[in-house]
Amino acid sequence: MSSPGKITCKGGFDYLSKSTPNPNVLVGAIVGGPDGNDRYNDSRQNFQQAEPSTVTVAPIVGVLARLLHN
Repeated sequence: MSSPGKITCKGGFDYLSKSTPNPNVLVGAIVGGPDGNDRYNDSRQNFQQAEPSTVTVAPIVGVLARLLHN
């Protein structure tokens, strides 16, 4: 279930420390992944590994597009 209200950029910090489920879930996003020791902590405070970004998605989209083309 998503939150219908607008959340400002700074307003998102209100959710960072809460233990309640995420108000909005992004399905299918690619996140940073494990660290150099193959560890992954899926928590809001670990945004370096758990936050989706376009930088992470771009390479896989290229690979999948090439596979589709062939």
